[in-house]
Amino acid sequence: MSEKIWSASALARTIHEYEIRWTQYDWPIDWQAVFGRPGPLRLEIGFGNGSFLAEQAEKHPEANYIGVDISWSSVSRLLKRLHKSNLTNGRAAELPGKLALQTLFPQSSLDEIVINHPDPWAKDKRFTKVIIQPEFVRLLASRLQPGARVTIATDHVKYAARIVRVLENQQDIRSCFDTTFVHSLPGRTPTKYEQKFLDVGQPIYYFVWEKPEQCQIDLPTSISPFGDMPNILFKVPDNAEVSLEFEPCTICESHEGLDYVIKFLRAYQQTDHNNQLIEVLAIEGEFTQQFGIAILQREGECLLKLAQVGHPRPTHGVKRAVWHIGKLLRQQNPELEIHSNCVEPFD
Repeated sequence: MSEKIWSASALARTIHEYEIRWTQYDWPIDWQAVFGRPGPLRLEIGFGNGSFLAEQAEKHPEANYIGVDISWSSVSRLLKRLHKSNLTNGRAAELPGKLALQTLFPQSSLDEIVINHPDPWAKDKRFTKVIIQPEFVRLLASRLQPGARVTIATDHVKYAARIVRVLENQQDIRSCFDTTFVHSLPGRTPTKYEQKFLDVGQPIYYFVWEKPEQCQIDLPTSISPFGDMPNILFKVPDNAEVSLEFEPCTICESHEGLDYVIKFLRAYQQTDHNNQLIEVLAIEGEFTQQFGIAILQREGECLLKLAQVGHPRPTHGVKRAVWHIGKLLRQQNPELEIHSNCVEPFD
């Protein structure tokens, strides 16, 4: 029993020390402040069991390493590796690689990007879900420093052919070899997954491409600065009862070239008060947040604000969700007077 308790507390300390709680930072992140020192900034997208990143961090103590992965089990394994080896120059975050590049990294900030054996989505014959797409390569190039490299490794023949087509039809990065890919990289330490294929003689396709010194790409972070938390305060006339009849619905909008979806999922009523909580899902490009909007009533006032559920960031989509609920509340209760509104005026 004591061992389980110790293990749980040890994991909690490891998470606190090595995990990047990326939704709690200002974007793009000040990585020098995170690591407490300057240094080459290197990123691995989809790090699996984390052995490759941990080994690179140990080999190159002068560099700062960040790994991003969509699997919490992968993140937790890397966190444990970093803690066990006392590698202070490594961090991990749970989010998709494209979203990480869009939000967490300034332009021309990365010294290296590694993508080892990305998911080929073999069931998707059109390769519409794979990460190596033309727009992703341009985004990737915008985050690389001039002269910096990206390395992509895959054992999947059809995916390799897809990567060839994508890379040969863009101008933002160029191959470091005379060919589009090579089958061996001297000095490379293979991943555990990769080694299995090498042991049975299956070829690995390595793409090592770099950003030219003169290349300039202007792709700032795709989500606008957050600003203040949205809230709307209504004045309630004497003896007036405020209520909201809610039906689940989906709203699709766009802002500054970014499409987003707001799904109003369900409403909860507080039994001993007339307060309500609206559960919301906001999808802005690659960024998804699930949160609550609280309708709090007190004498003479009705406050609309974000609940603590989900710890949402006040993105444009989140602010619009508050706006839509505020507009609906006032339409159903026309006697309400707006006392303050830090979202935007109603139509």
